[in-house]
Parts: sequence; C-alpha cells; structure tokens
Amino acid sequence: MALTMWETRNIEKMVQRALIRERGKIEGNQKFSQYLHARDHLEEILDQIRATQPTLTDHSLRHVMEVLDNAESLLGTESELKKSFSGTDLYCLALSILFHDVGNVFNREEHQHKVAEVYDYIRPDQERYRQEKWIILKAVEAHCGEAMDGSKDTLKLLHDQTALERKPVKLRQIAAILRLADELAEGPQRTSLFMQQQHFYPADSQIFHQYSNITSIHIDRRNERIALTYNIKIDTEDQITLSTEKEQELLELLRFTYDRIFKLDQERQYAKHYCQILSPFKATTVSINFWIDKRPYELGLLTLVLNDLVVPGDSHRELHEINTAYRRENIISKIHDFFQSRH
Repeated sequence: MALTMWETRNIEKMVQRALIRERGKIEGNQKFSQYLHARDHLEEILDQIRATQPTLTDHSLRHVMEVLDNAESLLGTESELKKSFSGTDLYCLALSILFHDVGNVFNREEHQHKVAEVYDYIRPDQERYRQEKWIILKAVEAHCGEAMDGSKDTLKLLHDQTALERKPVKLRQIAAILRLADELAEGPQRTSLFMQQQHFYPADSQIFHQYSNITSIHIDRRNERIALTYNIKIDTEDQITLSTEKEQELLELLRFTYDRIFKLDQERQYAKHYCQILSPFKATTVSINFWIDKRPYELGLLTLVLNDLVVPGDSHRELHEINTAYRRENIISKIHDFFQSRH
C-alpha cells in the first residue's frame, strides 16, 4: 500500500486537455487513461525506494509530484504551451517524470539505466508499447550521468525527429525539461530533520540531507530567474565561541552549497540551450541567510545574480570573486565576531 496518496497535479489536467485537442475526446481520454494506469501502478514501486535505499534523500511519490509541479512552473501558461508542445509531447514528458527515478529501487548507481525492468512490469504488452518504451527510456537516461560518448552532454545525442503513434515527439526538449525540473526538486521535504538529529544517516550521505534541509527553490518564470534561498541555522548551545567541530561542519556545508549552486546554474543554461521554451530563464539568484539561536544574523551577504552574460576574456569565477563577502573564511570570521560581541 502506498504511503502517499496521489493528488492530481495541474500539469496532468493540462496533458489530458492537450491530448483531447490533438486526438479528439474519445481517443484523447483513452490515451490519458494509459498514463493513469502507469501512474497508479508505479505508486507501489516509488514508495518502496525508501525501503531499498534508506540513506537517499526522498525519491518517493512525493518527489515525482514535485517534479511534475516544477515542469509546470518551467513551461509557463497553458496558452504559451499550446504553441510549443502537442498533447503527445506532454504525455511523454509526464510519463518520463513518472519513471525517471524508479531505477533507484534496485540501486542508486546508474539508476537512470535500470528503468526497463520496471517499465515491463507496468506495461507487460511489449509489442504495443515498444516505441513508447524507447522514448521513455531515452528521456530518463538523459536526466543524469554520462552520454554514450563518455561526456556529460547527455542531451546531445537525442533528437526531436522521433514519433509516437505517427505523431512527432520533441524528445530532446522533453528530456531537457525533465532534467531541469528534477534538478530543481530540492528542499526540506526531501529529508527528515529527526533522522539527521538522531544521526541515523550514514556519514557519507549526511551532507546531502543537510543541504536539502537548508534549501528553498523558486521557479520564477515571470522574472526570468531561478531563485535559490538558503537558511543556515547555527545552534550555539550557550557556548561562548564557535567550536572547531561546528566551524568545520559549516565550512563543509558552505563548500557543498557553493558547488551545488554552480551545478544548478549550469543545468539552467544547459537545459535552455536545447529547449526553446526554457529561454526566459536568464539568471539564477542566490540568497544565503544565517540564523544563530533561532534569530536572523545579518552578514551583509547581498543577493548574487548568476546570469548568461559573458564578457570576452573573463574566466570562470567563484562566488567569493563575484562578492568577497561570500568567501567562506570571511563568513566564519563574522560568526566568531558575533560570539565575541555577546561576551
């Protein structure tokens, strides 16, 4: 029995309406029922990922709902969507989102290549669904990992000249949306604060859960940005100084966060290169807030803007080169100043 009850997402309603526009009411609803069949039967498997991979951040039914919601936010209004994607495109996108993480039920390593067995369980009539299976597997394989040529450019070898039931499918664009929507599905909802406090997560996975716990992501299409906000909490436990252990933990969390910021910004630029409907997202903004003993502590960290502007001759810059206040050592120094000011 599923641990999470499915709540119909708005993008699913959009898929159904698009299929009806494209195929007519009877055939459109029949096609959408195939999506619903897959969704209903995948619930059983998605909520078992936590049992087989307990150290991972959440990859359950709830995660899939969030990725569907993210896809809707990335795509814009339904009227805009009609100009770019057909009902069949949206059907393949939604189905790819359903399947994208089910390989984790076997193993996290190379999970994007372990979907076929689950697909065959859901769709046992292999002849009828062979082309659909090919599309879904290709889209899912491209959402992470490496391409066949060994590069990280997993979208390069896909193309938009495929079809399902004699209807064109924009496979590469679908895969780009899936990839970015999944990257943006991060936040406290993907971890357990209780499990963190009780040290139930193994050491090598703790940083991923800590990152989830501090992260908030807003897909702001109207203002052409992905907005990242981080709330980092420091509990002093009435200490008169920041302990060496807490200092090292904070330095490591900042290092990991900075790496993820650049990765997410790269994913934004990468996805929009291959998918025109994502072109409005011209920037990633970053805000980091610090809380000490449940109160906000102002460190003078102005919002950073990572955009697509490239000035000839410029090289890749770290966050602290954009704003020196973001240098990790400077942040630690200001937190030490806070302790000194209290005593």
